[in-house]
Amino acid sequence: MSTILLLQNENVVSKKVFDEIKNSAPGYDIWITREPGLEDSGRIQDVEISAGGKPPEELLRSQNLKWHHQQSAGVDWLFKIENRESLPFSITNVSGMHASQITEHVFAMILTFARDMVPFHHNKRQKEWRKPQPEKLFQLPGKTMLIVGLGAIGSYMARVAKAHEMNVLGIRRHPEKTDPNVDRMGTLSSLNEMLPEADIIVSILPRTPGTENIFDREQFDIMKPSSLIFNVGRGTHINEDALAEALKTGSIAGAGLDAFSIEPLPPNSPLWELSNVIISPHCSGLIDDYVNTSLGYFIRNLKRYQKKEPLLNLVDKKLGY
Repeated sequence: MSTILLLQNENVVSKKVFDEIKNSAPGYDIWITREPGLEDSGRIQDVEISAGGKPPEELLRSQNLKWHHQQSAGVDWLFKIENRESLPFSITNVSGMHASQITEHVFAMILTFARDMVPFHHNKRQKEWRKPQPEKLFQLPGKTMLIVGLGAIGSYMARVAKAHEMNVLGIRRHPEKTDPNVDRMGTLSSLNEMLPEADIIVSILPRTPGTENIFDREQFDIMKPSSLIFNVGRGTHINEDALAEALKTGSIAGAGLDAFSIEPLPPNSPLWELSNVIISPHCSGLIDDYVNTSLGYFIRNLKRYQKKEPLLNLVDKKLGY
């Protein structure tokens, strides 16, 4: 009997979702385990479909695996596999699932800066009644947001930015694909041209060899001194030493960071000490029922798989997303 392996804790998958998977794939053995052990090696060979994070090594080597559903948008583990393009199984992801919560996370950080709210936490602890200095405040209408990595999340963010009467610039791999909420589109080669125009820069790029350290000293030097940068993509996009220096010297005004080159962020990172930095622990994509929501994407594709229809959200194994 062919097996569907759900790489999850059994108590996290709801009965409703489990039943829907079972009903969508009659005849399959449904196996739920977070980490298959050595004693499960025989059972792994029966796995035709898996869903969750990175498949275990033994499953990656199996000739029976036909499809893996990744419960995130990025598939970073692919970059550690030689000849990943030749992997014999299809990979799908949950592209689009994170659009609203990541946008809300970014705007929460933007508005924290806009209303100069960081000192309020200190003032509350000290029981001090201090109003912000007016020159530290700003309003969103008329500001320019540059979205670097305009996929499903970036498109949603552009729509919210437009609702705040902002100007929106976008960078994507295929700039010919327009967006009604983006005023001008470019590629990564346009980054240095667009950065001096931007008040708010948001990086939502996936991790690829071509996106490493695209924000370096040169980029921080050409940004507006009043600009803010937010990273909800991958920590490898930013040279953190160069960012810390730019924040210390006033080359840019502030940063909101949810992704880092090393996670957890080491205690000796200078970013911890900077008052003009908001740090969150790579959580912008979280929601209250992440696993079952992700499995909803899996179920939609499982029904298509059973009908031999093309799968949605197919990952390009070379690109990793």
